Amino acid sequence: MPFDSPAKKQGQSSRNSKRSSAHAKRELRVTVEDYILDHRSQNHSPKTIEWHTLALGNFADFLQKQGITFVEDIERVHVLCWLNHLSSEPGSKGKKLSERLVNCYARSMRAFFLQLVGSAGLCTGRHFQSCENAQSGQVAYPHH
Repeated sequence: MPFDSPAKKQGQSSRNSKRSSAHAKRELRVTVEDYILDHRSQNHSPKTIEWHTLALGNFADFLQKQGITFVEDIERVHVLCWLNHLSSEPGSKGKKLSERLVNCYARSMRAFFLQLVGSAGLCTGRHFQSCENAQSGQVAYPHH
């Protein structure tokens, strides 16, 4: 029987109890689900919702492999490592992802973090400092 960590047990509690504590860490996957729900509630296109679900799901998978499961634990280096991984590792069909596609992933992630920074103090700017522009190789900082 696998060991249930305190973080996993906390994840099994209701989402409302997590929100009640001002200092509770937010699970990345729950936060992504909330972001997708927000898009649905605004009647965004099914393709937009599908893309953000895919891109942010891949980001969450990558971070989970690095041991990062809470939004508050994400640092600039994690974002840059993920973008580097996208631009250097082969995709599902064995080919390297195009710069355009890597930029699409970066835009989705940037929109996600900008919403966190701007909404109800869920996240501060220190949790997300940059997105890499794959075409220029420069770092673009979010506008506040």
